[in-house]
Amino acid sequence: DKGIVGVETERGQPGKIVLRGGSHARYVPTGHLLYIHAGTLYGVRFDLDRLEVTSPPVPIIESVVATPGTGGAQYSIASNGTLAYVPGHTASLDNRMHWLLPDGRTTPLKSTPGEWGNPRFSPDGTRIALQVAYGSHDQLAIYDWASDRLTQLTSDAANHRFPTWTPDGQRIAVAVVPDLFRIVFAFDINRLRIPIVGFAFNEVAAFEDQDVLSRRCE
Repeated sequence: DKGIVGVETERGQPGKIVLRGGSHARYVPTGHLLYIHAGTLYGVRFDLDRLEVTSPPVPIIESVVATPGTGGAQYSIASNGTLAYVPGHTASLDNRMHWLLPDGRTTPLKSTPGEWGNPRFSPDGTRIALQVAYGSHDQLAIYDWASDRLTQLTSDAANHRFPTWTPDGQRIAVAVVPDLFRIVFAFDINRLRIPIVGFAFNEVAAFEDQDVLSRRCE
């Protein structure tokens, strides 16, 4: 319900928000923008030159499978206008964390369900950095699994995603996403925010060189 549809303008310029309250938007050659809101597929007329919505939304299909946490939805439209979708209800955001044992069995790590994602173990294995939904934003938190204690590190009006530990376990790199803008910061365990200059957003999501990450967080 609080999703945002944005478009990229000229390279290096801020993106433009063209629609609030929707996600997983697709432009079609008929001059319309399709998007998902609360599990329903909607369409609006869209001026591609001015990058503006020019009509009220019209519901097209109800009960399309969607994931609120990511804004994703299970539909696609072909160049000939054929629409394919998966019917169903919006997925639940309540997740449970489990240990995966060597024999393939699972046992609860944190049995209480919650809206969290992208868990990352600390180098010593005693804590887990993860993003947790507090209100309308994903915040950075640390979970001490031995004591079952969850500590929230951030509380500002932005989404904090893809946490990655430094090798010493004292700092966590995270992508901060306010609306369309993606900035990378490191947070130490005392909640001090440190910008990481020249660090691309995707490097946090799929970072492999921990030594480089450590040096950039210094």
